[in-house]
Amino acid sequence: MGGYPECHTPATYKETLKRLRKSMQGRRYEDIEPCCALIFYPWEPSSRAYERILKAAKDYLAMYPDIQWAAGGGKGHPGLRTHQIIHDDTLLEELSSQVPDWLAEATLIYGGMEECMDRMLKFFEAGCRHLILEPYWIERNKVMDAIREAGRIANAVRAY
Repeated sequence: MGGYPECHTPATYKETLKRLRKSMQGRRYEDIEPCCALIFYPWEPSSRAYERILKAAKDYLAMYPDIQWAAGGGKGHPGLRTHQIIHDDTLLEELSSQVPDWLAEATLIYGGMEECMDRMLKFFEAGCRHLILEPYWIERNKVMDAIREAGRIANAVRAY
């Protein structure tokens, strides 16, 4: 559906769902299944690991300034597109450094089980019904562990 930015913070997610509800044009809001994709790192991160996952989120947001604008963190950010960054790799570093930490952190589900649950619940409280968790792992062998941990946390959230 055109005209709706992707949302990465619970507040902007809730706002976009309100806008969507107003434009349903005869469709029932109850028939949609709102979802949100977030970067997932389900271990208590060391400060070094946290910096890496925060950088991954900033790199992602730098490529999509419309997300930053929607979240109120992209004021004055140049509207560069992905293909421009690909042709000049120095732009990604420059634009990533302009993404506020608070906005990048809002795209992350990380920490121990309690912290992950708290972050997920904020999106469910904002109206999300399904989360798409994109595992961010430092070591290749953590992929299956991330999937198992996502299932464990999802079951705990569901029980909550």
